[in-house]
Amino acid sequence: MLKNPKKGYITFCNSDREFKENEVLNGSFLVYESLQDSLRFTTLDDDKIITNVTVLDDYNLVDSDYYGYYNMIVTSKILINKIYSYDDIINEMLNNKNELQIKRFLKHFRLKDEDVNTFKQIHPYVEKAARFYQDGDETAYNFSETKTLSKKQQ
Repeated sequence: MLKNPKKGYITFCNSDREFKENEVLNGSFLVYESLQDSLRFTTLDDDKIITNVTVLDDYNLVDSDYYGYYNMIVTSKILINKIYSYDDIINEMLNNKNELQIKRFLKHFRLKDEDVNTFKQIHPYVEKAARFYQDGDETAYNFSETKTLSKKQQ
């Protein structure tokens, strides 16, 4: 076991396997720093099990500059600390103050209607993301409203 083990999040997607808290898993794992980043390779309608884990073995840190994902941990052994319920996930994201991270979350995690409305109240940026990703409102990002500069302003 590592002296200062790293912790992070893994989302298991469309798995028939039953996971348990305090279970040690061996394999190939990509551990993310944040819950919303762990949803990276999922879609809204995938069945998901979101976990908080501890890295138990040697690891490598990797970044994906192009997509904006950093400090991902590649490892072969983890301990599942917590399996998040729907309410745990919603509460954690409602306490998140980063609008970009909330947008990433809304893009990959299907919310109940009442929770969509709660997220819409956070910030205008988040409201647009909720309308677009959760409600399917293609007009949420209405770029025709963007004003162009006149030749004098350029």
